[in-house]
Amino acid sequence: MSNKISIRKWVVKLLILFLIIISVAIFILLFRPKYFITDLESIIEGNISSIISEEFSIGTFEGNFIEGFTLRNVRYGAIDNIIFSAREIYVDPDLSLLLFGNVVISEMRIHNSYFHYSLLPDEKTVSKSIHKYPTNFTITSLNIINSIILYKENIYYLDGRVELSNNNKLHAQFNEF
Repeated sequence: MSNKISIRKWVVKLLILFLIIISVAIFILLFRPKYFITDLESIIEGNISSIISEEFSIGTFEGNFIEGFTLRNVRYGAIDNIIFSAREIYVDPDLSLLLFGNVVISEMRIHNSYFHYSLLPDEKTVSKSIHKYPTNFTITSLNIINSIILYKENIYYLDGRVELSNNNKLHAQFNEF
């Protein structure tokens, strides 16, 4: 009888130890994802580069799944023809929905950006590469701060907030523009 009790105590202690290890690993993954994914910045740059035809780079990348991620000195385009650049992009993914396979971003802020619309690739190139990214996504709050858009030799200054979703059709709701 005492052997069964000691085995039961040993199994309970082992189970508690296992749960503590799993909890610590999840905590570290949420607050320090670079420990689990050695070069998160290269993975993101590689995935984006596989979708688009031009060069894409991120100066610095920091953050975690709880507080959000900050990308600084983001650039898209060739050296002599920059299509998009931003001093800083903050992304706060909705982790609860991300775990279920939904791409949902609670908040995204784009600071001091430049977008040259005329330099975008032609529609055929864009339509071929557009199918490589998730078709269903939601950005609850996209804040654009101190941005410039160059379109047909006209310069537009942009500040505002947009809600975006794409479920086989892109929906945008503009707020505070």
